[in-house]
Amino acid sequence: MGQAVKIVVNVFFLCTVILAALLFLPRAAGMQIYAVLSSSMEPALPVGSMIYVRPCKLPEEVLEHDIIAYEAGDGLVVHRVIHADGENGQYETKGDFNKTADETMVSFENIIGKVKFHIPFTGFFLMYIQKGPVRYLLLVSGSILVALALPLKKKEENEYENKMESEG
Repeated sequence: MGQAVKIVVNVFFLCTVILAALLFLPRAAGMQIYAVLSSSMEPALPVGSMIYVRPCKLPEEVLEHDIIAYEAGDGLVVHRVIHADGENGQYETKGDFNKTADETMVSFENIIGKVKFHIPFTGFFLMYIQKGPVRYLLLVSGSILVALALPLKKKEENEYENKMESEG
């Protein structure tokens, strides 16, 4: 039983480190993270991908063929720029999977940033863990696993010390 708990704790710890790296290191570098919810940018950005968006400081930074994230109404849209007018800060966009361009031009003020890279399918997990009950369940289960592992570690240390004393 002790060995199984150790393995579970180590796997949980490794997953936590990987998740922290995926979520927090890019944020420390100034990127924002979103999940792709629609198929409008397939195949470039599959549904369920986690995208990393870096803010743009100047309108001239946004070029044709860039994939941008921008605010539209109450939501977020991620589409490709098909025509850029950086001087006036206006951009025509289109989803790769869509047949026609978007009806309205995007103003630079609405642009959150350019998509720098994505990781397919990890956005589903991001959406899932952001829900309140799931977040708390992960915290509680992680705490329980650590609490189970601590006595095992102490027991191993005591057994090792006893073995060393009996040999020495």
